[in-house]
Amino acid sequence: MAAAKVSMAITEHEGAEQERKPLVRHYQAQELLPTRRPLLHPLLDKHISAWAVVSGIMSIGLGVVFATTAEFNSFLLIVFRVPFFNGALLCIAGLLSNLLYKEPRLLPVCFRANLACLASAVVGAAIMCVDLAMVTQPHTHSHKKTEVLVLVVTVVQMILSGLLIFWIHKEQQRLRTSA
Repeated sequence: MAAAKVSMAITEHEGAEQERKPLVRHYQAQELLPTRRPLLHPLLDKHISAWAVVSGIMSIGLGVVFATTAEFNSFLLIVFRVPFFNGALLCIAGLLSNLLYKEPRLLPVCFRANLACLASAVVGAAIMCVDLAMVTQPHTHSHKKTEVLVLVVTVVQMILSGLLIFWIHKEQQRLRTSA
């Protein structure tokens, strides 16, 4: 919504004859006032939602690599399909967060999607920690390194989701108090 500081002075058109022709009068805004940007726009300008999508794709990719190189029943990470689920949720939440520029009414949906993403990442990190503690076979040492990498990506997902949840919650509170 645009706002303007309008000077209400009447300006006469130069060169107009006063005898036969009426004076041409018009109003002109002197200065436009800037619109107030939503609280989320500075955060979204830093492309955190794009980082969330990239992190989700990376999680899915690491899950594919891990699932193709390890035995299916040897790791809980593969059995519960943690990286695939977390990656898909984070991609959806990142895309929804990216849509907040054009559609601010998606704020509650985006908030819930990021909450679901954070919850699944916490559960996934717990499963991976249990998995890393339980596996002691020497031939799975290289798979442990890959699982640690998946755990690091999951922690990054938790941080990104937490940031988005925090800022979306602040924006929701600001909208409630201003309405």
